Amino acid sequence: MSDTVFVLNPDHRAVAHGQQPYILDGAGVSVLSLIAPLFLLVGILISSALIPLTRQAWHEYDTLMAEMQSGTAQVLDKRISYDDEGDASYFVSYIFSHPLPNGEPYQYEATASVSRSQYEQLEYGQQLPIVFAPSDPTISRLNPPHIAEPILATIFTFVWLVGWNGVAGYFSYRTVRDWLGQRALRRGQLLYGTLTKITGVAESTLNYKITVDYTFTAPDGTPISDNASHYNSYRPATPLPPVGTRVAIWYGNRRTYRLL
Repeated sequence: MSDTVFVLNPDHRAVAHGQQPYILDGAGVSVLSLIAPLFLLVGILISSALIPLTRQAWHEYDTLMAEMQSGTAQVLDKRISYDDEGDASYFVSYIFSHPLPNGEPYQYEATASVSRSQYEQLEYGQQLPIVFAPSDPTISRLNPPHIAEPILATIFTFVWLVGWNGVAGYFSYRTVRDWLGQRALRRGQLLYGTLTKITGVAESTLNYKITVDYTFTAPDGTPISDNASHYNSYRPATPLPPVGTRVAIWYGNRRTYRLL
């Protein structure tokens, strides 16, 4: 074939003339994209735990608000938990009695988070007031329920679902898309199209940007129009080609192709 085909990237001249196959540019998908499916899997697993916990938070709030009954419990245990930064959280375990549906006495245990001052004031065996749901005494609190608890749980779960899973899902989608695109290009074919517009702009002394609009017909007969650009370190010695000049395209599928 004669050299009547305009080649945007001179490195692809041999490909544009059918002398060699197209070699993929770049190093493939990023490391972030490769590990994104793992992050998405972790996000899904954590979400599967967060959603039931959020539903449980609303259930306990609604149940306590509907049935709330006061009672007295006894301090069973006290403990302090430290996070990785050394910040302390204070917990108190307590026990209280409430009869089973058949009337037999039964003792329920629960643990609650308290402030440091509350923690220091409470002693083992000390009596303390609680509220609980008679229909399900496993639902109890040291203080009346506040709607902020289930709302905060809902917000945290929503942020996790949209934030973590959304970002991980997006990069996982890109990973699959890029893999499919590269697979299509490796099995691609050489097509020819028509130059519909071309401009060259010297953005600096070392950067000359050529922008091309072109059109071609896919193997299934679908007309495709697109544009591409390429930077040269010098202004071409010959004038830019006129509209109507043939261009070469390495075609993978209707979503994945490269102007050579």
